[in-house]
Amino acid sequence: MKYLFFFLILITGCTSAKKNKPEIKSPAGYSLENPVKIKLGEDLDEISGIVYDKTLGALIALNDEEGKLFKIYTDNRPPSNGYRFHKGGDYEDLCYDGKDWYAMRSNGNISRIMNPFTDSMSSEEFKFPLKGKFNFESIFYDPANNRLVILCKECSNTDGKVLGYSFSLDKSETDSIPGFNLDLSGLSSNPLNKNDLLKPSAAAFHPLTGDLYVIASVNSLLIIADHNGKAKEVFTLDKKIFKQPEGLSFSPEGDLFVSNEARNGMANILEFKYSPLIKP
Repeated sequence: MKYLFFFLILITGCTSAKKNKPEIKSPAGYSLENPVKIKLGEDLDEISGIVYDKTLGALIALNDEEGKLFKIYTDNRPPSNGYRFHKGGDYEDLCYDGKDWYAMRSNGNISRIMNPFTDSMSSEEFKFPLKGKFNFESIFYDPANNRLVILCKECSNTDGKVLGYSFSLDKSETDSIPGFNLDLSGLSSNPLNKNDLLKPSAAAFHPLTGDLYVIASVNSLLIIADHNGKAKEVFTLDKKIFKQPEGLSFSPEGDLFVSNEARNGMANILEFKYSPLIKP
């Protein structure tokens, strides 16, 4: 009887723990609990931005500190050596407009990368037009408006909005007035505490739904917004899976890729297969 008693306590405790475990919710088409992990080496401990290149069938990754791009394959081949486009700097994100590659520094400066993945690879930098303490971590391509958008990480949020500045691909310059807002004010429940700021770390448009996906690493959130930045849904990320998510990209088929910097372990890229049959 004594052993039966302890067995029942053990079973009851396990059942209670399962009941108390928070449910992980996922966007339609994905299961955020079941990624395929692509492990990375020390060269990519500081991985930040990623972009899926359908021509190469590989992810192009940006190293935060060294001004290098890497090719990362999804079929277990080892990543390429780094291709240097600049001597170094605090590069936070990467995007591709179908013609040129662009890397963004934390101060909002944007570099167009020329002759990528060759021995003559180089870059041309365009300065952010405003002075002051700006901090940026995310840049995304907006083909409908022929622009790149950079989202501010630590600018003043106003009324639940995150400011975005437009880089005109026609003029090769960034506007000094915000031309985009990531707006959480319409959500039925705000996931942030009253004095917390939303700090975006990566963003990209879904190739099939047209929605904007934004990851905020510090806040452990995934926000889904419409094309104009109006938030529609928000999901809390499991910190055991998303240890330090700094990059986000999609394949043309809608597969989602998220890069994690090394944090108490190895850096990796998480791959989430897209299936329209998976319901939220």
